[in-house]
Amino acid sequence: MGAVVDRDVQRPDTAKESGAVETRRRGAVLEKAIFDAVFEELRHVGYGKLSMDGVANRARTGKAGLYRRWSSKETLVLDALRNVLPIPGELPAEGNVRDDVLMLLRCMQTALNSAHGAVLPEAAADVEGGCARTVRDCVIQPCREMLLQALERGVDQGSVRAEAVTPMIVGLGPSMLIGRVVTGGVPIPEEYVLSLVDDVLMPLIRP
Repeated sequence: MGAVVDRDVQRPDTAKESGAVETRRRGAVLEKAIFDAVFEELRHVGYGKLSMDGVANRARTGKAGLYRRWSSKETLVLDALRNVLPIPGELPAEGNVRDDVLMLLRCMQTALNSAHGAVLPEAAADVEGGCARTVRDCVIQPCREMLLQALERGVDQGSVRAEAVTPMIVGLGPSMLIGRVVTGGVPIPEEYVLSLVDDVLMPLIRP
């Protein structure tokens, strides 16, 4: 996709009245303003009522510019979510299952503790399904897939029971982190993540 360019600058009379200086935002600067606007809209109106008009108004840019890059609000929200998620691309070549699991859950912890992270559980709970599917595909599923890889590698190393590699156990860590945000808010403390790994997950998967 091409770079985002904001072609909607303030008219001289408007700029004069507000005391603002005419600017033309582009690239990463404009993209950040748009993504920030997405999360603010999610906080204030929820996914169901989020609209391209609302995002454009909050970002102070033109709706046509949004549609040049994103065909729908779902693709825009997906891009905004991907922008704040520090899920790694692959597991370290060398590592043990405990460290792998802890690394992945810390990535989710970082995402959920971020300025926009508190939006994720609210978005995931959207009953209409669109944003819930986006959050699942962008946040939960990638982490589950990498946790599955970590557990399978643990089986090969002899540190994980083969019977423990199930969808329920793979999804337990991510689900408990999101549940912690829903019930306790952010930030998720480090001791919670350590306890989740050492007191819950590792006893479940050890031979």
